[in-house]
Amino acid sequence: MSSDTTTKPKIPDSCCFVIFGITGDLAHRLVTPALYNLAEAGLLPDDFCVVGVTRTEMQSKSLHDDLMKGLLQFATRPIDKGIARKLFDCVTSVHADPHEHGSFDRLKKHLDSITKRGIKNHLFYLAVPPTAFKPISEELGRAIVAGAKIIGVNNRNLKTLDVRVETSFELIEQIPDECIAVSESGIRTTDELAKLRAAGFDSFLVGTSLMLAPDPGAALAELLGGKPQGE
Repeated sequence: MSSDTTTKPKIPDSCCFVIFGITGDLAHRLVTPALYNLAEAGLLPDDFCVVGVTRTEMQSKSLHDDLMKGLLQFATRPIDKGIARKLFDCVTSVHADPHEHGSFDRLKKHLDSITKRGIKNHLFYLAVPPTAFKPISEELGRAIVAGAKIIGVNNRNLKTLDVRVETSFELIEQIPDECIAVSESGIRTTDELAKLRAAGFDSFLVGTSLMLAPDPGAALAELLGGKPQGE
């Protein structure tokens, strides 16, 4: 009998990763290198694709060249161009601007064509300034994500990395009552948690404050309103 108890990572189900702001600095510095690392490790699903949403018209080939340039500049490890090209071959570009009437309908049509290929899970990532969150969320809600079961609000400004819990309060009205509403990042106190619950959030994603705590378990218990472990 083998004594190897190593747990192999579970490959996720098929997914379409929709990135708003794909040509921006954040996508170049963080998102693209992270996707490459997953591809190199064999941790992306077989049926995986990326839709890059841009505010100006851009051919997919031009987007591939832009992503490769960014990857070579900001990669965290040596790049196998064969793996990178295979990753970027699954990237398509769609022009959509929340201030341009009807452009999100074009995005919906593109996503519907991907769904027909059997890729039914969509993950939306907003690598955009905070001022763009609300108009993009409104258009997504109108044209695309009606019927979504879970919607998360990231309180972190992905350009400056500043965190504002107020972002959740500003966007909660955009989340339908039937959806599970998740507030993500920057939640540090029991009082903040209580106010977010009262505002309508059902779940919470807390990372940094727990990971930096000397005892994450005690920190979590305190955050949830209990006494730290050992008291």
